[in-house]
Amino acid sequence: ERSDRVGGNWVFGNKSGLSSAYRSLHINTSRDRMAYSDFPMPRDYPDFPHHTLIARYFEQYVDHFGFRSHITFSTSVERVEPLPQHRFAVELRSLLTDACERREYAAVVVANGHHSFPRFPEPPFPGTFSGQVLHSHDFVDSQPFVGKRVLVLGMGNSAMDIAVECSHVAERVFLAARRGAH
Repeated sequence: ERSDRVGGNWVFGNKSGLSSAYRSLHINTSRDRMAYSDFPMPRDYPDFPHHTLIARYFEQYVDHFGFRSHITFSTSVERVEPLPQHRFAVELRSLLTDACERREYAAVVVANGHHSFPRFPEPPFPGTFSGQVLHSHDFVDSQPFVGKRVLVLGMGNSAMDIAVECSHVAERVFLAARRGAH
């Protein structure tokens, strides 16, 4: 785990720097639908929990099943190599000491998170734009957009959430997309 705690994307300001959670983020999947089948989310959680509750749930899950001691925190996976007899060599790097270590495993699951790195349109849109360009990954809250005209590009969950957030403080908010969505 690159960060110093579990929770990944649900930890606002995650020390790994990879979280795209913003201050007001709530899950758009219901509490009961998102929960692990062997560990329901607490009944006192709202139907669509805030990111702090989701992060807390993951912490509770790890502690409930007792596998925190099996997680190596503040560590990145630098390389994975297949070995004979269906094993894998994994090269790890401590983000605290920069020391490298090689371990062998019988199985590897890649869970790098598809929200970790911002993606921009390829090829870029033609023309020039002199205003501020901000990817949703770097959105924290709507305060930088007070009184401004804002264009939110995209029809994904983050785009919709950010458009609504900005609509409370911006002069105008526009939503644009290449194609419609249901």
